[in-house]
Amino acid sequence: MKQWTLSQSSFDRFLASLDSDRDRAGQKYEALRTRLVKFFEWRACQFADDLADETLDRVARKADMGEQINDFANYAFGVAKLVYLEAVKRQAKQQAVII
Repeated sequence: MKQWTLSQSSFDRFLASLDSDRDRAGQKYEALRTRLVKFFEWRACQFADDLADETLDRVARKADMGEQINDFANYAFGVAKLVYLEAVKRQAKQQAVII
């Protein structure tokens, strides 16, 4: 199965779904990313920036695949919870290997 990667056109479509005005869409994207970084930092996650980016990539992929997303912020935080749980599992596996 081919792995999906965020292309410029996918990112452009994602921004367009945030707001029809490109500048406002960029502001909304940055505000959402900042909130996601804080979400992961508050949970003491390493690499909070990377986890926020992973979350936004997943949301963009769903939007690119045609999924109807009415509230991007709530949807993104739902995805962030899943990304967080995956990160916790990865960290636990890594610690088990070290021990």
